[in-house]
Amino acid sequence: PRVMDYHEQLRQLGETLGERVNAMLREHEKDFFLAYKTHMYSVQKQFKALKAKADEEEKKTRQDVKIQSLEKELEWFMNESLRLDDLCKGYKKDVDK
Repeated sequence: PRVMDYHEQLRQLGETLGERVNAMLREHEKDFFLAYKTHMYSVQKQFKALKAKADEEEKKTRQDVKIQSLEKELEWFMNESLRLDDLCKGYKKDVDK
């Protein structure tokens, strides 16, 4: 009797083995895709953070270049105003003579 029970259990296992394996594969596939989506979300979040940081650094660099450009322009205008002031003083002396 025990041998017949074992035989019946093995027969049932043989019949349902394919279904069991497929069910387990589907379950593992779901777990894999969930882990993949979670990982990709994390990667995408990190990518966005790094892009924002790079954009901020680029903005700072551009502002620094703009500030340097404006400082050079200011220096040029200051020198030009001194040059024009000297010319005006020279012309005033000529007119006063």
